[in-house]
Amino acid sequence: ETPTDTPTQTPTGTPADTPTVTPTPTFTRTPTPAPSEFAWIIDGSRSTETLTGIHLSGISYQQLPQLPSLTLRDSEGRLCTQPGLVPALRVDLNPQNCQRGCIIRIFPPDSTGEVAVMNIPPVTLAGTYDVLIDTHIPCEPGTTRTTLRMPNAITYVSCLGDCDGDGEVTVDDLMAGINIAHGLMSLSECPAHDRDADGAVGIHELIHAVGNLLTGCPS
Repeated sequence: ETPTDTPTQTPTGTPADTPTVTPTPTFTRTPTPAPSEFAWIIDGSRSTETLTGIHLSGISYQQLPQLPSLTLRDSEGRLCTQPGLVPALRVDLNPQNCQRGCIIRIFPPDSTGEVAVMNIPPVTLAGTYDVLIDTHIPCEPGTTRTTLRMPNAITYVSCLGDCDGDGEVTVDDLMAGINIAHGLMSLSECPAHDRDADGAVGIHELIHAVGNLLTGCPS
């Protein structure tokens, strides 16, 4: 019985050592806080942490129930609503490379958990940029502004009709533009078709997108 116990304890000790070293649990915990507390809510339903396919000319949004609409949601409820404490949103880019000081215009907020976006500013350089949120924590008069960061928040594209920012216009991209022009889809599905930032897709923009489909996006 004694020798039998010895091998029994040996395998028991071996698995006990494995969890102790476990790089796996340590690895699992690292991404846990990674998801941002900020998220874009597109047309009141779809959530994403990166807004993709914004044309260099920017884009305008409506307030729900009108479309297209865009909301910035903060799960921590740090977006103040009181006069003088309303948050300021801006693209983290040199002001020389975007209009209006890179400010993202918003509608007057009525909730500390989210704010509706009115307009995303035009920029001169395609790429993915952070968004900075200047707000007061807590939402009380006399508190100084705190700057919060939403990483990789907006991806601008220079190619008209490039919905996913991969540098080309596909047939699916073009069909999305046609459906948006006919009111069958929201502009939020592919804002890259809106070159003049008027919140719609016109015939001239579709023609331009067709050219990019046939000859490729300009470098």
